[in-house]
Amino acid sequence: MEYLFVYGTLLRHFNNEVMQSLNNSLEYVSHGELQGMLINLGKYPAFVDGTTGYIKGEVYRIADTDHVFEVLDEYEGEEYNRKQQWVRIDEEEIRCWVYVYQLAPKPEHEIIMNGDYIAFIRNKG
Repeated sequence: MEYLFVYGTLLRHFNNEVMQSLNNSLEYVSHGELQGMLINLGKYPAFVDGTTGYIKGEVYRIADTDHVFEVLDEYEGEEYNRKQQWVRIDEEEIRCWVYVYQLAPKPEHEIIMNGDYIAFIRNKG
């Protein structure tokens, strides 16, 4: 079984058209947490691997990996690379695919301190 972890504009809260188009290929499982840092790139966040802290997001079970990754790889673009990471759900950890930012963060990229993109957007508004 393959799983996907999302942490930004693909969260259910944003009712993203891309996620809607994948409705038949993804099944929501649970909220989860991933170790790392979340930075604000302006219109969307980015996950930076290899750092301390936790990012809050959602875990989905993937029914059709070829279709899901064809759509999401194009949506995420060259700035992101898909890789597997351990994600904590309640008391267990599972391997999930996640999109990792490939460029070096710049000084103007604000760190999202609590790792929760929805809370960050609400506080900005």
